[in-house]
Amino acid sequence: MKKKFNYTLPLLALVIALAAFILTVYQQEVLFAIQDFTVWQNGMEFFQNFLNRPYGLLQWLSCFFTQFFYHPYLGVAILAFFWFLSGFISHKALQLPSSSSWLIPLPVFCLLIPFTQSGYWLYIVKLSAFWYLFTMLWLWWAIMLFLAFRIKKPVLKVLACILWLCILMPWNGLLVHPFDNIDEFMYLPHKILVGVLALQLLAKALEPLSIRRKWIAKTFAFSSIPIFAFAIIWSVMLNYRNPSFHSELRMQRQAESGDWNSIIQEVEESQRIPTLHMILFRDLALLHAGKLHNDSNLSCNGVRPDMLHGPKVYLAYTGGPMIYYLSGFVNDAYRWSLENSVEYGFAPQRLRIMLLCAMQNHEWDLARKYIALLRRTLFHSDFADSIEPLIGHPELFSSRPALFAISKILQTKPRLTPAYIYMEPIIFNEQYSPLKNHRKCHFQEKQTSY
Repeated sequence: MKKKFNYTLPLLALVIALAAFILTVYQQEVLFAIQDFTVWQNGMEFFQNFLNRPYGLLQWLSCFFTQFFYHPYLGVAILAFFWFLSGFISHKALQLPSSSSWLIPLPVFCLLIPFTQSGYWLYIVKLSAFWYLFTMLWLWWAIMLFLAFRIKKPVLKVLACILWLCILMPWNGLLVHPFDNIDEFMYLPHKILVGVLALQLLAKALEPLSIRRKWIAKTFAFSSIPIFAFAIIWSVMLNYRNPSFHSELRMQRQAESGDWNSIIQEVEESQRIPTLHMILFRDLALLHAGKLHNDSNLSCNGVRPDMLHGPKVYLAYTGGPMIYYLSGFVNDAYRWSLENSVEYGFAPQRLRIMLLCAMQNHEWDLARKYIALLRRTLFHSDFADSIEPLIGHPELFSSRPALFAISKILQTKPRLTPAYIYMEPIIFNEQYSPLKNHRKCHFQEKQTSY
């Protein structure tokens, strides 16, 4: 009898290729930002700190592999490899019939959704391992399935079950919410992932029965069409591609390097009405480029972005620290960076801003501390190395635009004010703001502090 062609692995490869295309074409800036907001340090101290947590080893591995999104194509290639490996092992373990083998690639969609729809959530993710953790869990699940279904000797089966019980604790992570606000939407795909894996086991359990009762196999087969359609719509078609959001991420990096012209160009080429975030970056870039007096008629009216399922977007939590820094309010920039670091982790982006602030305040020992922390990351030691020769030598700041330009407008007078989450009135209307004489902007009902 001719053996039927099994389409499981080709379908798995096709789904992963689609996911990789979406991530590399539409979400490169998001992938870089994900690793920029992920806490990772080389060394045994950081490793041992994770081992003291539930499912700590998997968290440590998740944070490690997240770092490779510094190079988006490399990061996606590694992620795709883990997805294919997990699906391949699951396929070999379960050997599902053709009617239900489409369940094998379905977890890829569940794991893709947080990347394509994170949006402004990425600023307030508290769990650094969030982006990779469930990929690691799927791989562990697949290995346990293989041990349980393909090992024939009873003793080895028992050992496999013991290993599974030892790692069962990670699924309690479903009850640990990594976000500031209670919003189930961003965690929902991971909970659905557990249902998909359970459905795979159900299909395996019903395999002998489906041979006698054909309606079971037909039910699984016909269910594939609506479920796959729903998965594609949710993970691919609803991909969060707000161009302003991606522009904000790029402008943050351009500001750190002092690339003022690129910041100005981002707003000029914007496909939508610029956000307040973009307006502030543009005006400050014009100031430091010496072009602000030529553009005094530019509007400061920008939109405050919203997401269908997302947090309220406050500048203090997104680009606020860098905007404060570019405005010369270095103490405010440091304050927000430090507070956000305590709340969400000492991630590379926050460490870089605090390093720049320490340099402006001539706090050389503190600057050395942040340089040491940046050197313990995988990809951010170059930034630290470029700053270190300037310690104790403010006369050399001219070699770095992001240091030299701000040193000329540094606000030395202390401001004993609350920490405003609506910072636009301060930047535009504060008595000592460098933008006050160039912009007449009025913000009503935006003086809220906490």
